[in-house]
Formats: sequence, structure tokens, C-alpha cells
Amino acid sequence: MIQLRSGNITEQRVEALVNPINCHGMLEPGPALQFRKAFPANFVSYRRACRLRKIPLEEPYVVPLTPEEKDRPRYIFNLPIKRTGRRPAQPENIRKGLAALVRTCRDLGVHSIALPPLGMEPGGLDWDSIQKILTDAFAKSGLEVTLVHPAQES
Repeated sequence: MIQLRSGNITEQRVEALVNPINCHGMLEPGPALQFRKAFPANFVSYRRACRLRKIPLEEPYVVPLTPEEKDRPRYIFNLPIKRTGRRPAQPENIRKGLAALVRTCRDLGVHSIALPPLGMEPGGLDWDSIQKILTDAFAKSGLEVTLVHPAQES
């Protein structure tokens, strides 16, 4: 089941949040910036892992959290969907990354996740393409998925 919501992804009440990243540690605008502000330790861990070349494309880099509140997430799944921030994500990288994400959720006993629309940066994929990729990836996963669009700014 996929629910659509708008707002800040880091404020969602789920077990895990998905942070779309690249393999080089380049901070990009959008969700990655929201994650850096809300979870600075995650950003430090991610950058360190990038420098040590421990972030393979399409494999979630998991950062466990110590929830201060009962409804806060237990994990951040940093999902590399492209090698660098200079080029848009490719659909096949997103598909493979989501398959690995579903496996990681099963391994860790996670039942609910929130993620932004992956690959929709300027020059990237359109909404119809993203929606099909997400629907296919999560159709039989048993996960409660919240797809979070950024809040509209005036």
C-alpha cells in the first residue's frame, strides 16, 4: 500500500525513512538537505562512508537511530540511486535500489517506510515513470509505504 502525503519527510511517523543519496557524498537540494538538518549524525556517517568508498550503488546504507519519542523512526536508509550528483538517476538503478530496500526492510523487521519521489530532480524522471517503478517495487512487499512530496513553498 502506498500513501501520498506532502510535507517534510523527516517528520513522518514510520519505522524508517529513505534518504536518496549519491555515492560521492555530494549534498543535493531537496530531501537530502532536510535529512542533514534533522539528522546531522546521519550526514556525518554517510560522508565518512563515501570517503572510504563503502557506499555501493543501489544498496541501502543503514544508519540506526535512537528514537527519543515512541513514534520516531528507528532507521534511516540512505539509498544511493546514482553515482554522482551531476547526472539524473536512471530507472534501472532506482528499481534495483528499491529491490534491495525491500530486502533490507525484511531483514530488519521494518514494516513502514517513508520516501520522497526518487529520481525527480530537474532533468530526471517524470511522475508517471516514478509512480510505476514504486508501485511495481512495493506491490507484494507487505510494507506500508508513504510517498512524501515536498511541501509547496509560496
